[in-house]
Amino acid sequence: MENSSFGRLIGVLVSPLKTFASIAERPTWLVAFLVVTLAPAISGFLVVPKIDWREVARTQIENSPRAGDLSREQIDQQVELSAKISPYFVYAAPAFIALGVLVFGLVFWGIFNLAGGQSTFPRSMAVLTHGFMPMVVSSLIAIPVILGTEHIEAEDLQADTLVKSNLAVFAPEGTGAAMLKLLSKIDVFSIWVLVLLILGFSRVTKVKTAVAAGVVLALWLVFWVGVPVGLAAVFGGGKG
Repeated sequence: MENSSFGRLIGVLVSPLKTFASIAERPTWLVAFLVVTLAPAISGFLVVPKIDWREVARTQIENSPRAGDLSREQIDQQVELSAKISPYFVYAAPAFIALGVLVFGLVFWGIFNLAGGQSTFPRSMAVLTHGFMPMVVSSLIAIPVILGTEHIEAEDLQADTLVKSNLAVFAPEGTGAAMLKLLSKIDVFSIWVLVLLILGFSRVTKVKTAVAAGVVLALWLVFWVGVPVGLAAVFGGGKG
């Protein structure tokens, strides 16, 4: 299973050590890259018609720190504009994901080379794309949830609680946007990804597990947690 490009998609989830050992010998990443970038598009296309985008925009704007500086007319104008363009960002998600994966493939390649690892761009991309397979599982689980939901609430979208897999599910009413986003990042699938990336980079680049863990966790804290939480603090929202 772990020796074929398609077999590795399952192998990394059920037998990660054998799969990453195989990847170290023959790194492949194109199939995993396509699956990781395109899988969210399925749930994205299903979710767009079930969201009241005006509700989402109004919730974000009215609960943001800058709301007090806006007139009712200005808020209504921003709501209308945001409601029109927001669905297109969902449709464009695969392109953004693809770009992000490529950029982080380069970043991990550079960092692990500096750390003395046996890193190449194909090795870096192979670990990164296969390490993100739990997010594909999350996207697939979301499909029946979306299909069985008539209307998706703004707070479920903002807190990433459509699939009940993170701590934002337990946040009480009135939780601020930044805290809600922080809780949403403490997620079963995110932790699974972190474990796979640490295992993968330590075995494929031949660095110590502690080094791999330090690199992966640092980048995760800055870009996966810090940036979204910072943006949530600036633009507001929350469980109201």
